[in-house]
Amino acid sequence: MVTKELELEEKLKHIPSKAGVYVFKDIQGDVLYIGKAKDLRKRVKSYFRKSAGHTPRIELMVKRIKDFDVLITDNEIEALILENNLIKKHRPKFNVFLRDDKSYPYIAVTIKEEFPRIFVSRNLQIKGAKYYGPYTNPRALRKTLDTLKKIFPVRSCKGKKPGKRESTPCINYHINKCRAPCDKKISKDEYLQMVNKICRFLEGKGENIISDLKKEMEAYSKDENFEKAALARDKIEAVKEILIKQIVVLKEKKDIDIIGIYLADGEIYLKNLFIRKGKLIGSRGYFFTAHSGEKALPFLLSQIYLEQKELPQEIILPVEIDTSHLVKAVSKTQGKRIKFL
Repeated sequence: MVTKELELEEKLKHIPSKAGVYVFKDIQGDVLYIGKAKDLRKRVKSYFRKSAGHTPRIELMVKRIKDFDVLITDNEIEALILENNLIKKHRPKFNVFLRDDKSYPYIAVTIKEEFPRIFVSRNLQIKGAKYYGPYTNPRALRKTLDTLKKIFPVRSCKGKKPGKRESTPCINYHINKCRAPCDKKISKDEYLQMVNKICRFLEGKGENIISDLKKEMEAYSKDENFEKAALARDKIEAVKEILIKQIVVLKEKKDIDIIGIYLADGEIYLKNLFIRKGKLIGSRGYFFTAHSGEKALPFLLSQIYLEQKELPQEIILPVEIDTSHLVKAVSKTQGKRIKFL
């Protein structure tokens, strides 16, 4: 044990004053904590100062540190990205983690497939899928999607290619719940138009769909195709019914996340409201321990926004913090620019 402590003291002397990530380990070599720093030397040494005034949790961690590694990066942005990736890999016991209060569903659209599928999913790792959500009411979400699929009957079969057997439409075709792309009863362009209309609705452009359906209805009426005109009318009413249930909270059709924090009973509760195209589509809540305090907020935000599939234009925070590194990290990893207010 004394040898380990001497090795640790010697190792501390040789830490470079550069940006990077540090990894604390216990006697068994298990990872205790992972952090990032602008200056690794200053940051790592600060843990071992007697006058540091650590919280009880950090004091306990420091007592258990018997080894550490430092990983040098070119800058703080790369340190933030590396820290996030390593934490995901090792899940260290002394890092602060968001504990989701629920696992909310998304709508997944497999846009890379020739005939895309649209379905409810909690799996955010589907290759080539575009996601909408999260949604807080799974039952209402499924009902909405069922209604949309009645209006625009895209396929429900699970494979990457439509149908179980080529040229053999399933029961969904015969009850008007699918246009049978497996039997070439709909062209690829027509099918993709249906998918596009569902996506537009999910993006908050339901009014545009009603306008398109009205034009269809008028065209069918003009040609005296009254059966199809009646079908278009029924679709318009179905879309209107769904739109009534959506809550408009902003006049501007913006994509915004609003984050609030509440402290109680030794824990912090973080709530994230999702506004898309000016409409409140859902929310998500997280718990984390109160002794981590507001200092943990930048790290918690990096857990959310370095992973989130669909990013808003703006994120409104309850306190003012430096988010410049996170903005640059998101831009580098996801190719998107976000703004914190």
